[in-house]
Amino acid sequence: MNYKQFSLEELYSLESDYILRHWANGGRSEFDMSINSISRAIIEKYNERHGNCFLGAINQHKFLEKGETATLIKYSGQKVFNFEFDIVVPCFDKKLVDLLTEHNTPQDSFDSQKTYRLIEAITSKIQEIGGHQLFWA
Repeated sequence: MNYKQFSLEELYSLESDYILRHWANGGRSEFDMSINSISRAIIEKYNERHGNCFLGAINQHKFLEKGETATLIKYSGQKVFNFEFDIVVPCFDKKLVDLLTEHNTPQDSFDSQKTYRLIEAITSKIQEIGGHQLFWA
């Protein structure tokens, strides 16, 4: 199916329908990959609506292992791979990057309460700036 024909609101609805349809499997299914096309269409429509957008990952270890710093990547029509990014936001936000960096900085010991507070702060900041979480299968 070509999801580019749908509005952003319709894509959000399709995303919700997908998650509910596969709720018993954790909200996704390896046998129904349509969520990947929906997420890519959301990124494109989001970019159209806002004039630009930035993509990010909450867990950025794959970037940090390559020596890159935690950041948001400007979307310019490049190919987006499944699971590459978790979020799309309408603007570069330094506070969000700082939170992502803090979350992804290796610690001497694991502190679940600190991790929980950081994830809460990250998701709150994403919502505050009008971002959206992406889903993949």
